[in-house]
Amino acid sequence: MSGSRCAALHSKNPAVHAAYCKDVAFFHMVPGIMQMKIFNMLRDETWVDNYLEESRRRLKNHAAIVMSCLDKLGLSYITPSGTLFIWADFTPVFRSDPSEEEAKTHIL
Repeated sequence: MSGSRCAALHSKNPAVHAAYCKDVAFFHMVPGIMQMKIFNMLRDETWVDNYLEESRRRLKNHAAIVMSCLDKLGLSYITPSGTLFIWADFTPVFRSDPSEEEAKTHIL
């Protein structure tokens, strides 16, 4: 299955569905063999439970690493809950106009 990609969106929020289908999604048929593999994988509830538990553990550990680095740098952030997306305030890094500093570091 190298190179195969498949994703699913599960939400009860109609606004999420509308935004996703309008601006993000690129739909096409998933090959039959891929559907079968995903079906077999997801119907194994023990595997799914173990996968989710391990995924949560890894996300928590990696978030702790990132937050530790941000703490060492003295940057403020919002502690994530359930994901690795961390909103951080990098304005102290920029000594002058951010666009000038970004140009110096080749970010833009």
